Amino acid sequence: MRDRELMKIWEGIAGARPGIITLVPYKRELVSPAPRMEVYWTYSELVPQTAAEQLPEIYFATISRCEVIRMLRTLSTVNNMLLNQGGSGLHDKLNRDLLGVDRLKEMARQRAEQSDHEPATRIVFHRLSSLLNMKLLLGLQDHGGETANENELAGEIGLLANNFISEESYENNQDLILEGLPIWEINNPRDVGYSMARYPFLIRDYLLGSDAQIVALRGKLKLNVDRFEGLLLDEYLTLIFGLYSLAQEKPGGTINSATVATNLNIPAESVSSFFNGRSLSIEDFRDRFAGRGWAKENFLSLVVSSRFVKDTTQIRKYPFARIDPDTHLVLDSTCVVELLTSGLYWSIFDGLPPRPSRDREHFRELWGRVFELYAVDLLVHFYGKSDSGLSPLRPNLEYRGTDGNGQIDALLDYGNEVILFEMKASLLSLDAKCSGDWNRLQKELVRNFVGNEEGKPKALHQLARAAKAIAEGAVLKGKAPDYIFPVLIVDEKAMECLAMNTYLNELFQDIRDRELVNRIRPITIMSIDELEELLPYIEQQRVSWSELLSSRFRDDEVVITSVHQALYNINSDKNTPLTRNSFLLDRYQEMFESIKKLCPPPPVADANPESQ
Repeated sequence: MRDRELMKIWEGIAGARPGIITLVPYKRELVSPAPRMEVYWTYSELVPQTAAEQLPEIYFATISRCEVIRMLRTLSTVNNMLLNQGGSGLHDKLNRDLLGVDRLKEMARQRAEQSDHEPATRIVFHRLSSLLNMKLLLGLQDHGGETANENELAGEIGLLANNFISEESYENNQDLILEGLPIWEINNPRDVGYSMARYPFLIRDYLLGSDAQIVALRGKLKLNVDRFEGLLLDEYLTLIFGLYSLAQEKPGGTINSATVATNLNIPAESVSSFFNGRSLSIEDFRDRFAGRGWAKENFLSLVVSSRFVKDTTQIRKYPFARIDPDTHLVLDSTCVVELLTSGLYWSIFDGLPPRPSRDREHFRELWGRVFELYAVDLLVHFYGKSDSGLSPLRPNLEYRGTDGNGQIDALLDYGNEVILFEMKASLLSLDAKCSGDWNRLQKELVRNFVGNEEGKPKALHQLARAAKAIAEGAVLKGKAPDYIFPVLIVDEKAMECLAMNTYLNELFQDIRDRELVNRIRPITIMSIDELEELLPYIEQQRVSWSELLSSRFRDDEVVITSVHQALYNINSDKNTPLTRNSFLLDRYQEMFESIKKLCPPPPVADANPESQ
């Protein structure tokens, strides 16, 4: 792989991030300045005579006509194009190519008739519907082999999927959270460039580092981090880079494992081991997830299950479809990258014995320390070390307050304002994310971020206690600050979802000292992705902490949208140019050099035209 090819990957994955995206069905009164609403067409809108109770039967009959491999190729092409390109121009092209004439005419008629109330863009194809249809195709028991109207079939099942992917109404913030949480990362994937640079760095520099707590926790475990999926870490990085690059270059194209091994200079048996663990044939998928294939009655019950429709873990864990022993189809390129990012965490976690062993619990604690060290070092990169006397950053502070002793992960001391940080690597379980059961989700949120079953205080209590100690002058010398902004940094990206911060702030209002309500501001929930995105703009003085955080407050309440959306809005208003994170660009360059050492040099062109 050549230098320019690697840089092309970075340039392709490091573009400007849009505002947050939320999928919504059409409503006549819909108005959306931000976040960006992807308003989708449904089958029932374009075929209005269809009764709601008929839709599952029509969906089954239509998808059953598809020839599986050919339709998987079509859907993977659409899916990877959406991930790599996006924009209204692509959606217009997909509609022209994949929708029948009657559907296009009806779309045009409705848009003209309701022009005063139409959103700027209406879509048919998006990542969630593609993943749902690929999952159904892989799992269905019986299929037809229709190829004559293959493109129109893709359009029809896309429209039909849209009838099942979202609730029609939301009565409260709880409904918004339950709706958005399981699919947040599907609609708003992590910044691929930053994630690729971050996770190998977490393994090498922190998990295997010399920090005393890390060494002690690591000593309780028998960690195997020499190989991932049968590959050395550098081989693993190179393979994921190569596969992602191929998926970008040829969406819907197949990959030959032997050719990949040769081109990337990785042992063929190691590449085969990787694909054996991450690529499933249709038969394997059915045996593993569909009880040897979903029959009609299974299909009709599954598509009306919100949990099933939004559960994308099968393809996130197995993002390749095996066509034959050496040939694989990339179903979703971002899911491939997840194998290098959060997949490294789960690869180690799943390799540890489950309960009654405490190994997995110890690893969670170990990873929490890794995450804290990384987040603090990220702040140090942009603010410098506190012992310089010039930096507002104060990491790892211990204090004695009226509510007891405590430890602060980090804070920024601006005199009259303090930004107070607590770092938490807690990840939400799939059961909690996808259950659709508020009581179940609430229990896990409280356990992770408020207090566990043993009564041990978690992030919200820790922030409230630390904020009170700062306000009382028990932490910093000199005059106590006028305002304290508590910020919870989390590894769980889905915590960015609509109304999550609003809900956790309601809990925080009941916890924080009421006598200090005018000085301790509402809590901000920020993913590590958002912190990585924000810090370069802070460094360049394009935005301040108080400007950004206060833009989301309405008295003691927090708006339903995320920190990323707030930054996007401010940058848009100021016409601020894109600014990238130098800390992670440096990490990317280190990874880039490792890949260059592994990959063979490109062949030297022969000057004799005849020999070429």
